[in-house]
Amino acid sequence: MKPIRIAKALSNYGVCSRRQAEVLILENRVRVNDQILTSPIYLVQNSDQIYVDGVIVLKPMRTRLWKYFKPKGVITSHKDNFDRVTLFKELPKNIGRVISVGRLDYNTEGLILLTNNGDLARKLELPSTKLRRVYLCKAYGLMPKNMIKELSRGIEINKVQYGPIAVELHKKQGANSWYKIALYEGKNNEIRNVFAYFKLQVSRLIRIDYGDYSARNMKPGNLVELDYKEFSKYLE
Repeated sequence: MKPIRIAKALSNYGVCSRRQAEVLILENRVRVNDQILTSPIYLVQNSDQIYVDGVIVLKPMRTRLWKYFKPKGVITSHKDNFDRVTLFKELPKNIGRVISVGRLDYNTEGLILLTNNGDLARKLELPSTKLRRVYLCKAYGLMPKNMIKELSRGIEINKVQYGPIAVELHKKQGANSWYKIALYEGKNNEIRNVFAYFKLQVSRLIRIDYGDYSARNMKPGNLVELDYKEFSKYLE
């Protein structure tokens, strides 16, 4: 393997994202062999031993990808200052270090992808990969007539530009309605923010699809490993 930057190596080995790796290095928490690093562009070779917080980083033998059904009330993080349940503490210890492909917020449930390879995670996250995220959304209020058309063209709210969002009414339950929503990027709290703009209050949000991968037949807390052939095209 050619020498690669330490930040990329930590991402590839499923320790953290490249940005998080830069923070760890600036905090003097990363060591290569006997040298504490100060720069995220330091080049490492396959023979180097990498340590984070004094613990050796084991290089994964193969790239793996899992589907996980995140329950509501779980934060997509390794630690939380408010002592909330974190996703990574809920996972079986035997899968090793993994990172999430994007995030689901605390009150959103459903499908999230996990991998031990940072480059794969980045590829699956990028808008240019054009993976469609599909959600079911329960919201209170009356949908404005112009909402579906406006969202299909993209919309700017509070100086944040949202790309096209496909919305269809799934079913009505009294003053509440279920919507099926499809988008390709997924900014922070995007659906909740957009629905609030149209005076709709989201009470439940479930991601059911992410690209080729579906949460069909999965229940909260379920973890399913995918076969290599189901994601190998994203490593090419």
